[in-house]
Amino acid sequence: MLRRTDGRDGVATDRQLGVLFGVSRPTATRRRNRALDALFEAGREWRRQC
Repeated sequence: MLRRTDGRDGVATDRQLGVLFGVSRPTATRRRNRALDALFEAGREWRRQC
């Protein structure tokens, strides 16, 4: 279970994600950024099809 360490309820830090997935904080940051970029691009593609 992720513990709240930074005062933000329900928000996992990259450090916490790194611990959860067994990767370094920089790797967790890169993966999070890639996931957000992919989500953004999927949203743009969806909007184009509307």
